[in-house]
Amino acid sequence: APRFWEIVTNEIKELEVLKNHFEQENLIEKGRIGAAGTSMGGIVTLGALTQYEWITTAVSLMGSPAYVEFFDQQLAFMREKKIELPFTEGQIEQQRDKLKRFDLSLQPDKLKMRPLLFWHGKQDGTVPFALARRFYESTIPLYETRPDLLHFIEDERAGHKVSREGLLKTVEWFDAHL
Repeated sequence: APRFWEIVTNEIKELEVLKNHFEQENLIEKGRIGAAGTSMGGIVTLGALTQYEWITTAVSLMGSPAYVEFFDQQLAFMREKKIELPFTEGQIEQQRDKLKRFDLSLQPDKLKMRPLLFWHGKQDGTVPFALARRFYESTIPLYETRPDLLHFIEDERAGHKVSREGLLKTVEWFDAHL
């Protein structure tokens, strides 16, 4: 848990390494690059959209675009449970500041109307459903001319596990938009 956000931001940086490798091997067709992830991978995917315009379409399954708010919720949970934090207040503030660079909720204009699909279970107790849903609703005006490029699927019964429908919708999304 203490290294969660370090891992997330490192994975975002590693995406560029992967992209460069596939580019060198001529394995990218006409610049079409999609990104998708589940849970932490969905969080990485959404943060990557703030860094890389070369991602042409994305799917977040149980991810959160609101890095700073999620970070603060995690801290509040740990403090409520009286879990001793291995960080000073200064280090916590430093981490919060670092996350702002990757927080899509703070810079939704970076979406640039790229196709984006969300899938999230309403009963998710690990990655808050509300953060993803609120972000989606706030970005609808950005897709006013192309509402087909933004979609949110909420599963009423699902917790922190992607349904078969979620996986099939991911495949359909990439088939249609990549």
